[in-house]
Amino acid sequence: MSWTKILEVAKDFIVPLAGTVTGAWATFAVFKRQLEESRRSHEETLARSIREDTERLDQLAEKNLTHFVWLLEEVVKYATKQNADYLITSSAVEKNPLSQHSFTVRASEVLSRILTLKQDDIFFSLIRKALDTAQNRSRIAVVYNKLDYISSTIDEVRLSYKYHLKTYNNIVAEYREIIENIRDLISEVNTQSRKAKTFENDELARFLSSAQNHYLTSLSNIPEASGVEWHQENYLEPLMQYLIDNFIDDERAYQILTTARRANILVGRVKHSSADAVHIFNRSNAALATALNELQVEVDYIKAVLLTT
Repeated sequence: MSWTKILEVAKDFIVPLAGTVTGAWATFAVFKRQLEESRRSHEETLARSIREDTERLDQLAEKNLTHFVWLLEEVVKYATKQNADYLITSSAVEKNPLSQHSFTVRASEVLSRILTLKQDDIFFSLIRKALDTAQNRSRIAVVYNKLDYISSTIDEVRLSYKYHLKTYNNIVAEYREIIENIRDLISEVNTQSRKAKTFENDELARFLSSAQNHYLTSLSNIPEASGVEWHQENYLEPLMQYLIDNFIDDERAYQILTTARRANILVGRVKHSSADAVHIFNRSNAALATALNELQVEVDYIKAVLLTT
């Protein structure tokens, strides 16, 4: 075969092959370009997804902390008002331990609402918005410890005073029964003296009759005469002292004095219960004030985080 023929055959083979190679390269270039564009598109989508997720989590963290701070401030307001009531009632009880004093139990659901929040959500929200430091990690635990303490203190004071009122009412009911017994004893002395026709010369009977009349007149005309304090200061103690000074040897007076001493013991129990109530109010007020001040520090910090991040 001549070289001319060989070259023609080679040409017929090489030209199509070159075209095939060129076409394959072009196809590869197009595929490579598409692959690169797909990679860039995927990276952009991934980056956008990460940005959107970051923004969503940041917004959620801010929402959680904003709601948390609002509840905390409501707790501080509520507990501060309740704490002020402790001193008001304490002062009233201390001035007049023998009377029943009302105590304002402030209704609020804010404590129960805030304590039902998931601590983990609040914790991660704070860490996301603030620096992830050991101090910040312990902050939420500190806040919830203060909330638990405030809640338990308020409950303890409420239950303690409720117990005091129950004790007071029980003792006062028994005290009034004794006062009625004394009145019956006085009436019996007067009745027996009149029956024996010795009333005019019976100094004890005449004194008891006068005391009884003064007592009944006071009940009708003096509003506070129905209270234990008035009974004790204006009836029972003067009655006992006069009987001791003038009729201690008279069996009839001795019987009245014995009954009256039981009433005095009950009055002592009321005073003791009232003193306990005053102590609980004052102690709780001081402790709660400290806890509220410490909680306010944490509230101010979280508010600063929200304002600066």
